[in-house]
Amino acid sequence: HLQTFPTGLSHGMSPKKAHEVDRFIALAQTLLSNEPQIKSAIDIGAGRAHLSAALTREPLLRDVCGNEGSSSQVTGAEKLVSNRLKYKKKEEEEHKRGMLTLKREVLDENGIRKILQERRAEKEEGRLVCALHACGDLTIDTLRAFVSSGSAECRDVLIAIGCCYNLTSSSTSSWESAELSMRKLVYRARLQVELDASQGPSPSENRVGRLADSCFLSYETFRSKALKKMHLNENDVARLEAQGEWEGFEKTFMFFWKLRCLLGPVLESFIVLERYTGLALLLQERLAVDENAGKELRLELWNLLDQEARNLAIVVH
Repeated sequence: HLQTFPTGLSHGMSPKKAHEVDRFIALAQTLLSNEPQIKSAIDIGAGRAHLSAALTREPLLRDVCGNEGSSSQVTGAEKLVSNRLKYKKKEEEEHKRGMLTLKREVLDENGIRKILQERRAEKEEGRLVCALHACGDLTIDTLRAFVSSGSAECRDVLIAIGCCYNLTSSSTSSWESAELSMRKLVYRARLQVELDASQGPSPSENRVGRLADSCFLSYETFRSKALKKMHLNENDVARLEAQGEWEGFEKTFMFFWKLRCLLGPVLESFIVLERYTGLALLLQERLAVDENAGKELRLELWNLLDQEARNLAIVVH
């Protein structure tokens, strides 16, 4: 069941993010109820620190170190934390909560291992290591660093949910959003061809950036909004007359996009299973070296989220 967040904690969260954080906290509470040695948490790829902040509040009340690779995300997280204080009720101010620390760190395997080892040197207690929708290689690096840092032997708990598998160095949309996503790509590609023909700015010089979905109802609507955002006059950008050619391209692109939607969940499930198996082998090799590593570890996959396909959490406890 979804819990009610304390006053101000949901400030800045989308309904989707609130769902993710709520389910993550519920799973953490279930796991930590049998792990009294876990006194703090480390959030890898903390972003705007929604999960980090929730971990400091009831029911977990853990001290949390949120680690993020983007300085702009850290700045945004600090602003959110500050703004949330304005939403507190007077009676909440007396409630106990954990301490939240935000840091900008290099988040590759070596960087994450260093974070885990440094925090271990500071505190001998067990930690909860979190990665909620860690993009691309960040999930893989977190799994490897968890093992190589000695966290497994120290009885730390890991919960990791991957994301953006297309960004790994080694994808799925709902049918409702597939056509819109495809149209966005086609329209952007078509506009770039027109800009190139008019010797307009390259994408690196002047980017369109995000536009509302309503801007993609037709190409003319998108073109007008995009050029305005780029501070360009519509009459200065040549129009492509081969409308039929672009319609044919759009149909071909739609075919491949739908094929991607069908195969995406299957391929992503195999990726998660590969990570699960790889982590099992790494843990087996690591713990085989130390016969006194402690009680038997449990490696599990949890179907955690209801509102999206990327819902599988890899758990070590």
